Amino acid sequence: MAYSIPKDEVEEVREAADLYDLISETVTLKRSGSEMYMGLCPFHDEKTPSFSVRPSLGTWHCFGCGEGGDVFDYIEKRDGVDFQEAVKILADRYSIPLHLEQRSGPTKFSTRSRLLEACAEAESFFKQSAKDDPARHLENFLSGRQFSLEQGEEFGCGWAPNSYDALLSHLVSKGFTVQEAIDAGLARKKEGGGAYDYFRGRVTWPIFDSASRVIGFGARRVLEEDKIEAKYINTPETPLYKKSRVLFGLNLAKEEIASSRSAVVVEGYTDVMAMRFSGVKNAVAACGTAFGYEHAQILRRLIQDDAVGKIQLKSEKQSRVVFAFDGDEAGKKATLKAMELDSVFLSQTFVARTENGMDPCDLRMEEGEGALKGLVERAKPIYEFIIDGILNNFEKKEDVEKAEKIEAATSVVSSIKDAFLRELYTQYLVRKLSSLLLPYLDSKLTKSMLLAFKNKSVDSPELSERIGILVERSIKNLERKKEEVRLKEREAKEPEKHKESIQDPVFACEQQLMAEVVQRPEDIDSDLWKNLEEDNFKAPVFKDFFMAVEAAGGIEAAKEAGSKEWVRRLMESVPSALYPTVPALASIPLPPASDGTVFSTSLIAKILELAIMEKEVFYKKELTEGRGSVEEILSQIQNLEEKKQDLRRIMAGKNEER
Repeated sequence: MAYSIPKDEVEEVREAADLYDLISETVTLKRSGSEMYMGLCPFHDEKTPSFSVRPSLGTWHCFGCGEGGDVFDYIEKRDGVDFQEAVKILADRYSIPLHLEQRSGPTKFSTRSRLLEACAEAESFFKQSAKDDPARHLENFLSGRQFSLEQGEEFGCGWAPNSYDALLSHLVSKGFTVQEAIDAGLARKKEGGGAYDYFRGRVTWPIFDSASRVIGFGARRVLEEDKIEAKYINTPETPLYKKSRVLFGLNLAKEEIASSRSAVVVEGYTDVMAMRFSGVKNAVAACGTAFGYEHAQILRRLIQDDAVGKIQLKSEKQSRVVFAFDGDEAGKKATLKAMELDSVFLSQTFVARTENGMDPCDLRMEEGEGALKGLVERAKPIYEFIIDGILNNFEKKEDVEKAEKIEAATSVVSSIKDAFLRELYTQYLVRKLSSLLLPYLDSKLTKSMLLAFKNKSVDSPELSERIGILVERSIKNLERKKEEVRLKEREAKEPEKHKESIQDPVFACEQQLMAEVVQRPEDIDSDLWKNLEEDNFKAPVFKDFFMAVEAAGGIEAAKEAGSKEWVRRLMESVPSALYPTVPALASIPLPPASDGTVFSTSLIAKILELAIMEKEVFYKKELTEGRGSVEEILSQIQNLEEKKQDLRRIMAGKNEER
């Protein structure tokens, strides 16, 4: 027989139910206007909040997927139940007795509410069994991991007796049927008839749904005679328990996750416990499966992961997700899986990994509770972590392996969907490769990589080629800086020798050029300007100012912007210490505007020529002191002389044009 619920009792439940509280258990709601709240829809994937709740009217609606209704509709949609079950769920929550009226028609053998009741009874049974267990299996397990019984109780830990059907017999004595126990994942059918306990001789943890109701269990092997070799087993898929939609510890962590806008994802039950009792109270774990897409959606809704294209204020909390997986192979695979899910999150994802590969529980035992907080605080952005891992021990590898590592790291960068992040990690990889390849500058590997970085097995040949070009430039800059350091060190050892007598004129030259940039950028020859680099400037203030000009868009941007707009951009680009420099340069007298182009061209030429002359001095010293190959040094000097002549020819041509 099916049943119906008296209308007046339905209305009593409706009045008692708090729609805001129910929805905010899984969705972080923000006030929008005086009577409405907005959040990310729990029923479809979205990046901008379109899910609205009006508690005063008792209604909810998603402008994205079109779902909506009252409090009963929400429970039906959330839990996948019919109307009667939704009313019963809310009546149980608010302790409202119902008088069910029988009516003709088919009914399900095991209703959802009965399965929930069976799981709740199983939790009580496992807890009592732990207290009655003469061998103290639970207590020994917890103390062996430096947890107290009280801490175990906070997570609802219990003990499944090593008995054929102890739980099943208990449930039957409480009025549940064998089929209900099987449907709840608490018992298993036996071939030939009958059933037996699913969990036997194991430490247990209850697993809760978003409404903090027990829907399943995880269990840990502790007995040597246990015929099931798996260290952990979980409730099988049931009408209540869907492992891809469940996060262990969420019932305890969700308030902290919502308030901090951050979550820490670990692998195991004891890892969640270790984190919580070390002060990291926003830790959760997937149950019996890898952290997946639906798990990510659960966290997104809680951490308000909706800041698309939004500039976050300093006063706002930065949302983030930290993956703290073990250092073993399974942990590495889980990290790679998390990388694939990175695009699901709009907040940045991080990885926390101990140097020795211990899991969080072991780290707490080894180094104390403070170690886990430090581990989370030191977490690296996930792509940085994976690139670093790929390039680890690069110098110890053969050329073929080096090439494979470079290809693998490039593939990781090319897989990043977000354009801004992809560019960010392109630059990061360039810096890493430049540093790693510098010692092998003359090797066949480096030369071939720089000349033909394209590799058909790499996902994005265009990105590979660009990285190759950028690495080549970066290595050249590093080589040049090394030369300058060696020159300065040598000069520092010879204080009695004549120092460059053009220091003050150089400062004046750089100062006048930057004054032109501020006051009359239209006088600057764009092609000639492109030859300048940060290291061409000797005065630190003008090194920084040159970089600020480039950050503001360079000379081309200066010419396109008006005078006031250009100065405004410069003020935004320069470091705060250089703010006074902009108005100071704007006040320096310059030649008449009619001579401005010739004047600025001569200034750039002087700066470039001085850079060439300094290198000539360096190589001539190398030659005099017998350092390096004579043939190579003479070749470098010849190249510099040719550059100097080219510069003079360019200058002559520029002057003739004017």
